[in-house]
Amino acid sequence: MRDGCKLADDYLGTPSSCSQCPFDDCFKDSPCSVLKVKRNRNIIKLWKQGKDVNELAAKFGVTRRTIERIIRDSKKERVQ
Repeated sequence: MRDGCKLADDYLGTPSSCSQCPFDDCFKDSPCSVLKVKRNRNIIKLWKQGKDVNELAAKFGVTRRTIERIIRDSKKERVQ
């Protein structure tokens, strides 16, 4: 059984386990980690390039609702 995450898999280009993880902070353990911020920035960048919400959700291994929330929150940050 594999215990890695999609973020590490994407970074390494192959399925991984926690013991092979290239990151210092575990995304699973740190919901406010640097990794989450980087992921969200990447999602916004790809969305601005025209990627579909469903495509982004599949690529990053999250729900459509999560992608919509990230987009919504990024719009709020620009207004402030």
